[in-house]
Parts: sequence; C-alpha cells; structure tokens
Amino acid sequence: MAITQKTISSILRTVRTKDERDQAENAVSVLEGTPYQAGQDSLEDVLRRVVPLEIAGVIHKSMADAERAGGEEGRKEFLKTLKDALAALRVVRLELAIEPTEELIEHIADWILRDLGEGFILDIGFDPSVLGGAKIIFDGRYVEKTFDAELRSLFVSQREDLVKELMR
Repeated sequence: MAITQKTISSILRTVRTKDERDQAENAVSVLEGTPYQAGQDSLEDVLRRVVPLEIAGVIHKSMADAERAGGEEGRKEFLKTLKDALAALRVVRLELAIEPTEELIEHIADWILRDLGEGFILDIGFDPSVLGGAKIIFDGRYVEKTFDAELRSLFVSQREDLVKELMR
C-alpha cells in the first residue's frame, strides 16, 4: 500500500512545535516495537500516553487505514514514512519576551503554515531580555525583530541628528 502525501500532511499539520515532533517520534518508536493484540492496551491508549490527543487521533486513524489496506507491511511502511517525514521537518526558533500561551503557539503556527507552507515547526523559548518582538533563528541565520533592536538601529543611523537636537 502506498502511503499518500495527503495522509502524512494531515499528521504533520497537527505537529506544531519541536516538543510535539519529539513526542510524535517517540510514539512512532513505541509503535514500531509494539505488537497489538486483543486484551492488551489498544493502539489508541498507547498513543494517548505519549502524544497530545489531536496528534494521537490522526496517527491512530492513519495507521488503522494503512493496516487495513496492507496488513503488517502497510503498518511498517506507514511508520517508516511518518518517521522520515517527522525527521525532515525544519525548525524555526523564536525567542519571545513572554511565555507563549497555547493560543499564541496556534497563531504563530498558523502564520508559519500560511506564509512558509508545510514542513516547518516551532521551537519557542522564553527570553526576558527580549524587549517587544522576537529573536528569530532559522538555518543558522539570526534576525532580531525587537523594539530594542529598532531603537538601537535608529540611534546609530540618526546619531548625529539626535546629538545636534539635544545640544540646542
């Protein structure tokens, strides 16, 4: 059974952060090594212990579809494809002056998906030294879009004018 890109994309859209990706990778590792038999923990129970509910639901449905279509081989192919897709996600690091709420994470993740497309996840950190805005790190590049950085830039570019104004 061929795993469709649509199936993998539906799972990846639920993985918004690096922590969620780590949890999903952990779930795949658990599922790769765990046979499911009647009377034991259900697949859904195992997933719910290691990943957030939304991610567990999507993985459970997709894996069940893969097993129905391809049996044990379908299950193995699905897990390998998902594992590879999770590993390929690119991380956008944000350092914020506030602890991000679930609502803020959702808002930023939606923006990333809309403007950058699929294949990106967030690694959000709290940095009290950030003054309004965020520090953004991606692929080894660093951009500081903060109030503090804008003020410093303004003072540097208009230093002479500011000194003249102050000396009047």
